Amino acid sequence: MIPLKFVHMADVHLDAGFYSRQEGVRKRLRDAVRIAFQRGVDLCIDQQVHCLLIAGDLFDGQRLSFETEKFLIENMNRLNEYGIQVFYCTGNHDPGGMGQYSNVKWPSNVRVFGDEKIETAEIKNREGRVVGRVVSCGHGSRNLNRNLVKDFPQAQDDVCHIGLVHAMVTGAASLANHCRYAPCSLDDLMSKEYHYWALGHIHTRQQMGDGIYYPGNIQGRHPGETGDRGCYLVEVYPGGIPHVEFCPLAAVKWHQLTLDNLADVSHVEELEACIIQLCNKALEDEQLPARDHIMRIYLTGSCPLYDRLEDEEDVAFLEEQITYQTGVLSVEILSGLRPPVVADKYINDVNLLAHVLNLIEEAELRDDVLERLIPDQLAAGRFADSKERLAYARSLLKGLKQEAVARMVVDGE
Repeated sequence: MIPLKFVHMADVHLDAGFYSRQEGVRKRLRDAVRIAFQRGVDLCIDQQVHCLLIAGDLFDGQRLSFETEKFLIENMNRLNEYGIQVFYCTGNHDPGGMGQYSNVKWPSNVRVFGDEKIETAEIKNREGRVVGRVVSCGHGSRNLNRNLVKDFPQAQDDVCHIGLVHAMVTGAASLANHCRYAPCSLDDLMSKEYHYWALGHIHTRQQMGDGIYYPGNIQGRHPGETGDRGCYLVEVYPGGIPHVEFCPLAAVKWHQLTLDNLADVSHVEELEACIIQLCNKALEDEQLPARDHIMRIYLTGSCPLYDRLEDEEDVAFLEEQITYQTGVLSVEILSGLRPPVVADKYINDVNLLAHVLNLIEEAELRDDVLERLIPDQLAAGRFADSKERLAYARSLLKGLKQEAVARMVVDGE
């Protein structure tokens, strides 16, 4: 038996605005969304899938540029030439009937679910035989707060049933970053007995259960959306567990990196070398070329150069130099550096700080002191014996003297 085969993507956000202080980078990111989408179309054609599922937020807002509209129609026509159907449900960013996208003249292979009416559409192979059904509905407004899934019908026959919806599933990762639109529970989804649920709305790729997936967005939009972004290639047999493969599509990749241990770095050349080494290490195993990466770098801890990193011009110069040296698209440096402190300078004083420093030193050297300081709930049940527990607790003391001085002296000056 030939499986039902499809690509599941969501949260494309065509014509979205992007985070960057540089106009050239913002334009590159806008173009990256179209490149990522076209890669998804290429995947559909290369894999000879039956259909492409788009689980909401194909568009970012009401505006639709001429360039994007032409691009989109051209790619839908490409899919049509290969007999590939497209099923697209609207989301909170692109509710049906509200934006310029509502006037798009879609090719005959595209089925849009643009309101809250639940409908079923047939998935057909190249010979016209029904190989599956898509059950879906869209968002008719930007602030849809009711449970759509509970009204979906039960799967009723042997043909593969695919649920397509833009919704927030309780318990999904990264819920705090998304509004509570079309909320539902995992039980709501599982109770319908569908072979696969193609979800959208949450930008973090994840599996919620057997055959229940969020693919995340296809292109990171800001520094918080790091890592690979893309879609799922899915094969489903009636009665079987779907085979789901993640396929990266993003044309630009975001990184968040942290650099500490800079206490001995006193020259800009040394700092530049440390940051370049950090960036190059992050690029070691990447498939995309360096020019397709954006680095956000956090500098932490104490460093003699802390005050230099408070100067915007110096930071901008350093960012430019590192961008050039590494060949990446963009570098952003955020400094949380503090002045170097020498804890021993304060340890013999007669005050609260000296008491704290002496207590930390005793805990570093004596197991009995450290044992008295460990809360009962610290890593409870995590370690096999007290020796492992003490080693873990002692590791938490690293840098604590400097932190105490920085907070109790430097911050108060």
